[in-house]
Amino acid sequence: MDTETKRAISGLTRLIRDQQRTINQLVRGQRTPQIGRSSIDTGALEVRDADGATRMRIGWQPDGSVALVTEGGEAPPAPSAPVLTPSIGGLRVAWDGRLVDGAGADAVIPADFDHINVHVSTTPGFTPAPGTFAGTIRRGGGTLPVVRLPYTEHHVVLVPVTTGGVTGTPSAPASATPLQVEGPDLVAGSVTTAHLAAGSVTADKLEALLVLATTILAGIPGGARVELDAGGLRGYNASDELIFAIDSAGNAVFSGDITGSTISGSSMQVGQAPGATGVTEASGDAVYSMVTAANNSRAQIRAAELQAEFSAFSDSGDPNAPAAGFIAAPSHVSFVLNSDNAGGNIPAVAGRADPTQAFLAVRSAVADLTAPRCDTVATADEVITVYQAGSGAGMRLRADGTYSVVEMTTPPSTLGNPAADYGSLFALRRTGTDVPAWFLQSPASVSGAGAGLRSGLFMEGATDGRAYTRMVGYARDYDLNGQILADGSADTATLGRVRLADNLSVNAPRHQYTRTELVSQPTAASPSNGAWNDFTGPQFPALTFTTGDSGRVRIVLAFCAINKYTDTSSLALGFRLSGGSTMAASLTRCALIRSTGTGTGSSIQTTAVVYLGVAANADYTLTPQWRTSGSAVSSPAQTWTSTGGDLWIDTALDNAITVEPLM
Repeated sequence: MDTETKRAISGLTRLIRDQQRTINQLVRGQRTPQIGRSSIDTGALEVRDADGATRMRIGWQPDGSVALVTEGGEAPPAPSAPVLTPSIGGLRVAWDGRLVDGAGADAVIPADFDHINVHVSTTPGFTPAPGTFAGTIRRGGGTLPVVRLPYTEHHVVLVPVTTGGVTGTPSAPASATPLQVEGPDLVAGSVTTAHLAAGSVTADKLEALLVLATTILAGIPGGARVELDAGGLRGYNASDELIFAIDSAGNAVFSGDITGSTISGSSMQVGQAPGATGVTEASGDAVYSMVTAANNSRAQIRAAELQAEFSAFSDSGDPNAPAAGFIAAPSHVSFVLNSDNAGGNIPAVAGRADPTQAFLAVRSAVADLTAPRCDTVATADEVITVYQAGSGAGMRLRADGTYSVVEMTTPPSTLGNPAADYGSLFALRRTGTDVPAWFLQSPASVSGAGAGLRSGLFMEGATDGRAYTRMVGYARDYDLNGQILADGSADTATLGRVRLADNLSVNAPRHQYTRTELVSQPTAASPSNGAWNDFTGPQFPALTFTTGDSGRVRIVLAFCAINKYTDTSSLALGFRLSGGSTMAASLTRCALIRSTGTGTGSSIQTTAVVYLGVAANADYTLTPQWRTSGSAVSSPAQTWTSTGGDLWIDTALDNAITVEPLM
């Protein structure tokens, strides 16, 4: 066996091994549980017991609803007996949360046990029925009040119920009689003053002294107290001394002094410097009040015909101290919060609202629009918010009747590249189809070779007119990388995958195959003596292709010929490449037909698959070639055009070369 044949057999062996590994992977995939990747589109998923009875239904229920519902199951054990406490006109039914067996010992509470139904009847030994149902007590125990019962003995049993609605054995009964007040029941208006015994309502019951004829007293008689009577209001200290009095005519008397203040005409002053002071004053069409603390913090209010104002100062004696002001006028309302009352380029917050718009500004430097800031404007038609950092990076949010958008820009380049315009995320309706969509659009340079170039991604929903979703991407290059690691780098070591669902496919015209086919026999008058020869264009046209980013190519050679020239002769179909790189023909990259024996045999069809790694994103030309082995040299000379010879290509069958650029 010659070297070329061994190489061909070795390549075929590797191909078979690769195919076997692929088959094994598919088999393992079929054995993998698939429920984790499944959904219930219609109908329901049922859980059945060993007898085939449905115990749980997940999905669409027989009544048309969608839910998780348990069904059937074993009846739960009986609950412990209820404990009854009589109350006026009713009973309090308590359950300790236990289930018991036939001997009265604690039983295991089933996982599907849900609650207790309480049944009440005046008939001893009654059977629980809808007419005796009084309420429920949840799993774990509790108390249920049952009221408006007649004053006769009542019997109570408890019935356990599972989540599937299965009821168990009732509990042992308990009996009790509701309480009744002594004498007839009270009714509205049945208690009058005639029913109150003299002295039955005393001060220790009211916890105060109340003399309805003359005085209302709060406090201690003869001590610290306040008294109210027909003459007015009076206050006394613990020594029974009068502190203040306000008579029924409106006159006031205070035993202490009101110092440091003046009440006269249109001005009132409170307090005295250097302590806290306050003043209220009217002047012209305005009135204002100002209060100042001992540390000079101040607040003041002013109201006039044109506007009302409020201002606050952290230190009225320091022009650099923070201050705030608010104004309300007929045309607008506004406010300002200054970190420095002296003005200048200081951090500040300001807002204004009028009938046409509202505005809010948060500035790190109030007069510098390049400093970090956040401004918001809202009108009847739109709202816009601008965020800007000192580096120049910024973000804009806008919503109007057409779309909503988030726009972002990057900081300036530190390498001298052109400035960038905003990148955007739009939420809109696509023109023409009216589908709801997001459009993500990258920033773009404003000048230079990349001016105006952007990448984009449309993420579209569905509508009645187009009942499916769609994503449309716009970019020259698409790169997928591994996960981002904790240090921020991309994972290049762990194996990953890109997977498509069974109902999806890839439409990539760039990787579409191209094919050339044999038209006629070679015209050479004799075999090639082991050398490769080009087919002419009319015999077997050359083909051109462009590789993808991987540079990988799959080439399939289909060849059909008759070889009965000698016992050791061979005939091969191969190719050579030119363009992005060059590659000569080789017996390791060809379709080969060996002799069927001198003067015997018929045409043989063979196929060879060749995988190549060549230059990426390059243009290539593939030229088909033929070759006969040196052992085919003999006399008389071979004539290719005669189908009656011993070495010729069968043009009636498949002779072609197919090239497929791979991803």
